[in-house]
Amino acid sequence: MSNLKQQLEQVERLATAGKLTRLAHSPLRYTRAMLLQHCFYPITKRGVLKKASLFFGDDMEVLLPAATDIFLTGGKTHSSELALARYLIKNLKEGQTFLDVGAHFGYFTLLAAKVVGSTGKVVSVEPAKGSFELLSRNTHAKENIRVLHNAISDKNEVVSFYEFPIRYSEYNAIDISKFEDEAWMKKYQPEQTEVQAITLDGLLEGGLVPDMIKIDVEGAEVKAITGGTRMWSSISPIVIMEYLLEDEKDTTYCDATDILKKAGYNAFVINLDGTLEKTDDVQGYMKANAVTSENIVFKKDNK
Repeated sequence: MSNLKQQLEQVERLATAGKLTRLAHSPLRYTRAMLLQHCFYPITKRGVLKKASLFFGDDMEVLLPAATDIFLTGGKTHSSELALARYLIKNLKEGQTFLDVGAHFGYFTLLAAKVVGSTGKVVSVEPAKGSFELLSRNTHAKENIRVLHNAISDKNEVVSFYEFPIRYSEYNAIDISKFEDEAWMKKYQPEQTEVQAITLDGLLEGGLVPDMIKIDVEGAEVKAITGGTRMWSSISPIVIMEYLLEDEKDTTYCDATDILKKAGYNAFVINLDGTLEKTDDVQGYMKANAVTSENIVFKKDNK
């Protein structure tokens, strides 16, 4: 895995570099991406399908302008995503099972599949129809990946789901009320669809025994965590949850955290080098460090 760590450093260098450095690294790619993002897409509101070469050796298709960072650097470039990639490389083991809830186009699904190897397994869940189609194409040749077109919730039922135009597709969600005041949402309205929701405990009953779960469900965290009560008390997998800074009206992430803590889990911030730092107050940590989005690891003492 040392090669993966070194290759990820190149992604970080490009992520923190200036525009001229990124342009010099890949002039045609950078120019095309910027023209699409700033000129073509605002007029047409249509994405353009492109192939991205990932830092760990795989290729994946992305629909620009979504995932522009992956297209230009070979990886996700937000500091929390760089830290998460390092954590997976350090801690996910060959032969283990990884569950990716809210997989989008499949970046972390493919990285996890690389790390767990042919003897491991990755189950990838994506509720948005457009993202799922691309996820399926990106993973169809991988024998150790299984993809599910479902939402993860607290019960088995058909739920309403909102899919934004491609530039904002990472905000696809069951509940979009938190975006109502955003200026971009007035221009890019979502399409309401329906999708079958399942529970984490249902997956457990179906024979899935994950060692590690990544959850990125844009505000549906409480429902996802509530639907895994038996999982938390029995096999106790490591949980990685994308965690957004809340205001006084929104306690989604704190409520999800409380459920896990009552089940015996502790919360940890992922440092940029992939190591963990325990925290008893995730919201306080985020406010003190002026960050609005983090990937928080929840695990029990014996993990």
